Amino acid sequence: PIGTALLEADVLRPGDRVDVVASFAGEEGRGNFTKTILQQIEVVAVGPLNRVSGEEDAIFPSDQRLFGEFSPPSEQHAVTLLVTPREAEILLFALANGRVDLILGPPESSPFSDRGPVTLEDL
Repeated sequence: PIGTALLEADVLRPGDRVDVVASFAGEEGRGNFTKTILQQIEVVAVGPLNRVSGEEDAIFPSDQRLFGEFSPPSEQHAVTLLVTPREAEILLFALANGRVDLILGPPESSPFSDRGPVTLEDL
């Protein structure tokens, strides 16, 4: 699931750019880390989650080749991001294996810089 702070604050809008941050757990709590996995990704839509009656976790993106759509199971909103096929693979891997959060950035941001993962030792 994704973090819901931006959805709850009702500040995320189509056209905004977000960074996608993923957190992964190591074995027995060791080796936990957080890393920015995608940067300056365009938000295409924010709105109600499209569900099939009786299927709580069914999510139907508009175009699976171009958009990554996801939502936390307990919320009634979806965020649709404009991503490349490679970015979709990265996003889907993170969703399947960790926690994903969206960070709303300034309209103009510096190009992606890989500063490495953040661990407990960095805090």
